[in-house]
Amino acid sequence: MNEDTESAFRFAPDADGSTNMAHDQASTILAVCVVHQQNAGFKNYIDLRRVECPSCSAAGFNTGWGYWLFACGAEILSDGEVGAGCQHTQPSGPSGGDQHE
Repeated sequence: MNEDTESAFRFAPDADGSTNMAHDQASTILAVCVVHQQNAGFKNYIDLRRVECPSCSAAGFNTGWGYWLFACGAEILSDGEVGAGCQHTQPSGPSGGDQHE
């Protein structure tokens, strides 16, 4: 996740007897994107579709603001243009096709 995302959101600290999903990048980026969706006016609609970064296969979700945000820091605009590049340099698998629409 990029520094802007990390500084914009606070997550609950670890506690005894519970699993803190904030340590899981895919869960964290999903939570951030759902907050963005609500701020974008999605109301009771939540888009939980998961896509993969075409460079490294990191999890990504719809922000509701016209782009997909990925755990690797990449941002892919809805029209397919790259807003911010992947922070990882080595591809780790296939992207699964054209899924950034």
